[in-house]
Amino acid sequence: MRLLNKLKALLGGQTPLPTIEASSLKIEDVGKMLRLLDAMPLVEVTCDEVNEVLDEFTEAAVRGENVAELMPLIHQHVQKCSNCQAKYLALKRILQAMPVA
Repeated sequence: MRLLNKLKALLGGQTPLPTIEASSLKIEDVGKMLRLLDAMPLVEVTCDEVNEVLDEFTEAAVRGENVAELMPLIHQHVQKCSNCQAKYLALKRILQAMPVA
C-alpha cells in the first residue's frame, strides 16, 4: 500500500490513479517510479521475525560477512526500522567488546 500512496503523491494525489498515455510520461517520473519499485521489498518481515534471528545476523556482521547478501530481508528491515536497528547496534557493540575466544 505504501507504493500506491507514493505513486499517488508523485502523480499529484489523484485517486484513482489516472490512466497515463505513454507519450505524456516524463523520463524523470518513470525513473522515480522505478526507484520506488526497486526499494520495495518483495516480502516484508516483522520485528518479531527479525528478533528471532538478530543474534545470528549480528554475529555474521561482526565476523565481517556480507549480511545484506546472506539475509537480505532482515538487512532491509534493520535498515528501515529504528527499533530493530537500535537493538542490532546495541548487540553489535556488545559482541565487538567481547574478547575473541
